[in-house]
Amino acid sequence: MLDKVSQWVQSSQSAVRPFRRLFALMYIALMSATVVYLNLNHPYQGAFPFNRPTLLAVLAVGLVVIEVWEQHRYGLDVPRDVASILLVGRVMLLAGVSALDVSGVSLFMYPVIPYIAFFAFGLRTSNVLGVACFIFCLWQVSRMDRRWYGTTDILLYLVIASELLIFMQAMASVIHQDEQNRQYQKELLADLAASHRQLEAYAEQVGELAAAEERNRLARDIHDTLGHYLTAINIQLEKAQAYRQRNPAEAEQAIQDAKATAREALEDVRRSVGVLRSADQHFSLREALAEVVGRLKDSPFTIDVSVSGDEEGYSRSALMALYRAAQEGLTNIQKHAQARHVSLEVRLDARQAHLRLADDGQGLDPKGAEQPGAALHDGYGLQGLRERLEVLGGQLWLTSEPEQGAVLNVVVPRRLARPGAASGWQRGR
Repeated sequence: MLDKVSQWVQSSQSAVRPFRRLFALMYIALMSATVVYLNLNHPYQGAFPFNRPTLLAVLAVGLVVIEVWEQHRYGLDVPRDVASILLVGRVMLLAGVSALDVSGVSLFMYPVIPYIAFFAFGLRTSNVLGVACFIFCLWQVSRMDRRWYGTTDILLYLVIASELLIFMQAMASVIHQDEQNRQYQKELLADLAASHRQLEAYAEQVGELAAAEERNRLARDIHDTLGHYLTAINIQLEKAQAYRQRNPAEAEQAIQDAKATAREALEDVRRSVGVLRSADQHFSLREALAEVVGRLKDSPFTIDVSVSGDEEGYSRSALMALYRAAQEGLTNIQKHAQARHVSLEVRLDARQAHLRLADDGQGLDPKGAEQPGAALHDGYGLQGLRERLEVLGGQLWLTSEPEQGAVLNVVVPRRLARPGAASGWQRGR
């Protein structure tokens, strides 16, 4: 669509902008033909070998040649010195036409001089030349009849010449304004084309960023869901292997629990696919936390869960971020902490939600807490949590000391905060 508009404007400019030249050429040709025709019956009486109409035709052709040559050589941008020379040449040719003309119509050719000067030298010079042309017309009619002011025909000639001067000045102003408008359209179109190209580049970048964000989101979801389930299944199978000889019943129960966890994982995957198809599906943080805690019933630690406040007003993304934080923290405690007791507390306040997950396990070495592979810093898991929280304007803290357990704190605003809000680590001392 933009290309079609560009082609239309360019074609319009190429067709209309030389109209100033075409108009002057048509005016000169029409007036010259009229003067020659009216002088056909008045041959030149001097000793010159050519008759009057022939000489007038030669002078008229000279005026036309100047217009054509100027357009062909310089287009619309004529240097001022060249324009001055050509203007003097036109005046001299018109003076010759006036000297030969016996009809008086040659007076009507002079308005073309201020018209051409308007584009070459500006409005002020054009007005000065217009006044000069009017004075010249007065001088010419006074030569025709000293009592011209009492002769109706001569007054009519003078009025027509004056009207043509005004008309040509107005025409030059209109054409000049039209050219300025078309130049503005051309510049505007160029800016629009540049903006269009920039928007296309931005759209491509946004598409790439959206694809990267979607890949990261899918990676976080896969890690947070399947990673958690696979960890639970692995622990249950290890338990079955350990109890296979001494307590077959317990081993069989662990296998059944592993199978149940696998079924829950499959259901969770199906739910995730359903969420992708329907973003409006209801999500309950309380129910989700109850499910994740229930899957850890065979873990070697006890869990105290407390959820207070109203979920109403919190976005699904905010509640999901709290759920993933609890899920990731519990999974890493199960893997690494060797804890006996875990406390999970969630407060949904009017302005923000706060999650606190604490354990009494082996804790973290302050020097190693920020290294990949540390407990509760399970590579991509915590990175995914930080990414979720950065989008929501949330924060994350981890405080820990060796042999004193660890505490994970997450804060999420109720309403979307400014992107890029701080989120990071803080170690206890």
